[in-house]
Amino acid sequence: MKTPRLPQTDFANYAMLPSSVRASVLKGHSTYVPPYTLEPFRKSLTEICNVQQGLFQFEPSPLEIVLRHVRSKCQKHPKSEGMCTDVAEALWEHVQEKKIYCEARIVERVSMGAGWSVNYWHDFYMVEDGKLISPFFDGRKGQTRLNHDGALFVCSMIHHFLARGRFRNLVPRVYQFPERKHQRVVEVIEFERDQLLGIDELEERVTETAALWNVIVKNAA
Repeated sequence: MKTPRLPQTDFANYAMLPSSVRASVLKGHSTYVPPYTLEPFRKSLTEICNVQQGLFQFEPSPLEIVLRHVRSKCQKHPKSEGMCTDVAEALWEHVQEKKIYCEARIVERVSMGAGWSVNYWHDFYMVEDGKLISPFFDGRKGQTRLNHDGALFVCSMIHHFLARGRFRNLVPRVYQFPERKHQRVVEVIEFERDQLLGIDELEERVTETAALWNVIVKNAA
């Protein structure tokens, strides 16, 4: 039987817990699958962010066209439409306001041992005021989203696996979408380079967390 994977957001939060409590918290993780998903939002990022794919640069689509595209992705997930369009609108407005330019860059998943692989990034990078940015969009809200330590884990992963060669100055960022006055807004989380975790610590946290989860799922079967 294939071991069900933890959602990447949950994995990041759990991996940053102290070893002494990680196992007990993982045992309490609910495997319930809610009837809504942010997948339509994630599948629409190319349109939302106007990601450029080649030599020609195209003007961003108007918001109404972008939201129409997101809604079309929600046909199989009708309960997700409101959530996905709210997050999409907040991100679209942020990209326009900050005059962010996006360029396609496909990076494969990275194997981390214990049968797990991760990719805390999307298939493009962003340019804002001359700064190269690798974003991770965390569309959850409340206690289910990345906490501070989870965001540190994600940014550290991005830095160690993507900030190389001509992208050595790439800045990892987490974009979150909390609700303010019944409307989603954008919050940006970024760390100084000397705050990021070292690769040895990252690998240890990933392999320990994955191994613990594998054992918990096996014992529950």
